[in-house]
Amino acid sequence: MKKKILIIEDNPKWLKRIEDIVSLTSWETEIFTASELRDAYEIAMGNSIDLFVIDIILNLICSQFFFNFFSERN
Repeated sequence: MKKKILIIEDNPKWLKRIEDIVSLTSWETEIFTASELRDAYEIAMGNSIDLFVIDIILNLICSQFFFNFFSERN
């Protein structure tokens, strides 16, 4: 079963680097990327994400939002 991974990073260079690193894993993956909260939210709501990789400096509100949102769902 493919692991669905969402990477949230506002720096395009780092976003690509993280995506490249994740793609090197031995897992079968489907990688989603977003540089803005609204895009990440749409991806997260439309998919069952197994792993989030979030730039904690991107925006503390963004990070806190995702933590609270998904904590409440479980």
